[in-house]
Amino acid sequence: AGRLEFICKKEKVKFEADALRLLARKADGSMRDGTSLLDQCVTASGSNVTATAVRGILGLIDQEKILALVDAIASGDATSPLRLLDDAINQGVDLNDLLSALLEGYRDLMLLSVPGDLSSLLFRSQGEIEHLRASLSRYELADLVTVVERLCNASARLKGATDPRI
Repeated sequence: AGRLEFICKKEKVKFEADALRLLARKADGSMRDGTSLLDQCVTASGSNVTATAVRGILGLIDQEKILALVDAIASGDATSPLRLLDDAINQGVDLNDLLSALLEGYRDLMLLSVPGDLSSLLFRSQGEIEHLRASLSRYELADLVTVVERLCNASARLKGATDPRI
């Protein structure tokens, strides 16, 4: 994200820091992929790279949906998460992408649950981090580990499922 910021400043491209974090997250550590994604977003957004534009251009899942799903799962009520999942599917969200985003959300919750401030390891906006911190009170670390294990198992099973909704 820092290197993408350097490029934007050098090329006089307006940007939001959250947008660059999204690009860095999507590039998954690859500078070449990051700069290519940035170029796509600059071209498509008219030299104003916003988080909203990046999500739309790259087809990223809205993190508010993921945070709502994390909260719904924490509630212990099966109805809410299932409705949110059905809504996402009806909106055309890819289940593999949704599962990856949800897994990343729980990973981030685990990082925030350990002593010390590890928020710099998260590619999230400050608002998203605060939301996750507020959600932590509803989880024990053992619960988070269990959820991550189950999501990892679901990820492997989703790839070969005849009906991914199940």
